[in-house]
Amino acid sequence: MYQPAPVVRVVDTYDDMDRLIDRLKYGSVDQRKAAAKELGYQNSYRALYPLVYALEYDTDSTVRYLAAKALGKLGFSDALPALRKAAESDPDEVVRTEAQDSIDRILGAV
Repeated sequence: MYQPAPVVRVVDTYDDMDRLIDRLKYGSVDQRKAAAKELGYQNSYRALYPLVYALEYDTDSTVRYLAAKALGKLGFSDALPALRKAAESDPDEVVRTEAQDSIDRILGAV
């Protein structure tokens, strides 16, 4: 006797954090700035690697600055290699300074 397959409910797992991460990756400069800033307040490990990527590769220095600041607020030691690289070699002095401040914050020096 024919039995239909059970109905599978698809759960919508796309949440506010995903929206912020998408804006950081694909948004306009203003959207990326706002997303980087907001991700620093999320206290979530999910924000770490999108912020690291923005710090390393975003073309806008303000986005990189805000990503460095957000990483310092999050306080995850996994961000230290990217922050050290930015502190040493980012082309923008403000980004380099914020990256160093974030390193100090993470290490507890501030």
